[in-house]
Amino acid sequence: MSLLGAKIGSNVKISPNVVILYPERLQIGNNSNIHEFSVLECKGGLSIGSGCSIAHKFSVLTTTHNISEEGVNFRDQGLTSRKVVIGDYCWIGAGVVITHGVTIASGVVIGANAVVTKSVEESSLALGIPAKVRKRLAIDVPQSNT
Repeated sequence: MSLLGAKIGSNVKISPNVVILYPERLQIGNNSNIHEFSVLECKGGLSIGSGCSIAHKFSVLTTTHNISEEGVNFRDQGLTSRKVVIGDYCWIGAGVVITHGVTIASGVVIGANAVVTKSVEESSLALGIPAKVRKRLAIDVPQSNT
């Protein structure tokens, strides 16, 4: 299925009041859901795997302002966009923020209100600001058909 240019798998639920910017750069696998009041900024590309559950008030930001030049307003330094990837069978808690260039491997749980600035390895529990892996999860991640 295609929604405003996004590639959407089967049995995907996107709740009302979800904001999707640059939908043509969004891909979602089968059997995933995204809950209310989430913001998906997809300029750099966003891939969400199959079997994912994304709670309300989630934000993903694939773009950031450059701030490396001293004495130059951030608005005059341009933007950097990098793809965000969320693997299969991930559970992303309420209020989570994921920043540009991050890969969340399959089978990951991100605790509520975490800010994820670095990639997270498979079958892990990540919590906090900034998010850190607190525990390896003893789960088998099924192979996806996406």
